[in-house]
Amino acid sequence: MPDAMGYPRDLVHAYPGAVGRGRIGTGVWDVNAYWQVNYGTAYANQVSGKAAPTRYEVYRWERANAKVSTSPRLFTSSGTKYADFNAGMCKPGITPSATAPDRRVLSAAVVDCSTLGAVSGRTAINPLAWVDVFLVEPSLDRTDAGGSTYTSSTDVYVELIGNTTQGSASGASGTQFVRRDKSYLVQ
Repeated sequence: MPDAMGYPRDLVHAYPGAVGRGRIGTGVWDVNAYWQVNYGTAYANQVSGKAAPTRYEVYRWERANAKVSTSPRLFTSSGTKYADFNAGMCKPGITPSATAPDRRVLSAAVVDCSTLGAVSGRTAINPLAWVDVFLVEPSLDRTDAGGSTYTSSTDVYVELIGNTTQGSASGASGTQFVRRDKSYLVQ
């Protein structure tokens, strides 16, 4: 069993040949394996009393309960030595706010690509809605023991949170910092 584990993918994406495997998952993931590996105990509805929380709910619970006695066991960068950490390792001590965005939550436009036809990059597109998504895992090139690539650094694996709460969306009132950059339609 591994000593530390990131949020696993949906079960339909977790292994090749899974029934129902496609681009869109089911939201069903192995919270029990995640909890057992990182906390050393069975998952027992610790997150909002839910038997099947989303990864985003677990992430928020972990941020709010960073100092619980069963903190995640993560390995250090110095070889095989292991240690307990009570906060996120990428940006410890930074709480998402109006000036410090949550780096794992993005707002995305919902667009019906079937109605767009040929888009030259200069066509105005009106989104049907705006949603918030949770970045489940880093975008990395990963290969299995046989050398076959199973994820690419161009892959983005997200979990849908719901309609956006960003202040930039029409009618929304949120506090997360919003940055405007040139956007690209990804199909």
